[in-house]
Amino acid sequence: MTSSLVEDGDWEVQQRIRAKGKIVGVIPESFSQDYVTNEKVKRACKGLLPNIQRLFLELQSDQDKAALADFIIDCYEQQNVAPKTRKSYVTAMIYLSRHLCHKKHFAEMTREEIFSYLNTLKKDSGSSSSNNAGFKSWINTYNHCASIIAKFYKWYTQPDLRPNERQLPPILRGLTYFHNKEKTPVKAKDLWTEENTAIFLKYCQDARLACYHMIAHDMGARPGEILALRIGDIDIRQAPSTGKWYAQLEIGRGGKTTPRTVPLIDAIPSLTEWLNKHPMGQSNPDAFIFISQENSALYRNIPLQEDSIRNIYRKMKDEILPMIRDKPKTPLDDKIKIGELLKKPFNPSFSGILHLQDWHQR
Repeated sequence: MTSSLVEDGDWEVQQRIRAKGKIVGVIPESFSQDYVTNEKVKRACKGLLPNIQRLFLELQSDQDKAALADFIIDCYEQQNVAPKTRKSYVTAMIYLSRHLCHKKHFAEMTREEIFSYLNTLKKDSGSSSSNNAGFKSWINTYNHCASIIAKFYKWYTQPDLRPNERQLPPILRGLTYFHNKEKTPVKAKDLWTEENTAIFLKYCQDARLACYHMIAHDMGARPGEILALRIGDIDIRQAPSTGKWYAQLEIGRGGKTTPRTVPLIDAIPSLTEWLNKHPMGQSNPDAFIFISQENSALYRNIPLQEDSIRNIYRKMKDEILPMIRDKPKTPLDDKIKIGELLKKPFNPSFSGILHLQDWHQR
């Protein structure tokens, strides 16, 4: 059996066939199916890092690749899910298949096999780490993966219904979610003080990181919301009564939260310094504030990724600050302050929450 993709004028397929030295106009059915599946995968992974698309290669059958890709495309078209959400859909379902060594199709998996995977996400309640508090981090991981698997099988068994009309299929009956006694893992000892912020900024030579940190300090927003900001989103003004500089901007547009307006006050000096050094100049309103400076992305207006900013924080904590602390020329007072700072959590999600809570306590 042959396909008529070439006859329909698909130029790209024609070029691929010519490159393989085959006769243009007749394509084996297996080739056309591979092509369609690959195009679905590319569409499902559009805007995601290449390693997410490579995860699809773990699936042994085109049937599973197409099913997962169709699921993600359907969620995107009907619910406009964010790239980060699509990434979590891919990883959750690939890890489920990986648990079974990719020997079972999604359609063939049994209730026991699915629950066997979910049980691996549970941690022993008697472990020392789970006795520290009522908050258990594995519960969030378990609930997140369970909800993705449930959503996939609702779609897989009832694709013609709207998302809110789909019922939990029999294969997942009895699926339960757990609840944390505490809503946040943040402890009082983790909160950054003004002294912590001051010593961080004093030795932070990366203007982009200092700007991100202070905007997170003022906004308390999600990393994805901060990294999506463009220069045109921020309007810096001077208060006529006090003469102080401030800015207001709206965040959350197109996200899962209601759009809200937040002020920038303490972040203005760091923001101004970074914009003066911005690779694309501060006069371009469409340029991302936190632009990627990788060689492959230079001057292409590609935003910094959450994983990248997380790695920058990790490097600051594990390499740069310890090196500064151990230098003989560093003042003793600063050595002590850096030592105290290194006991605090460093990551892009925490910084905004901790600073915002500290700001409310003033």
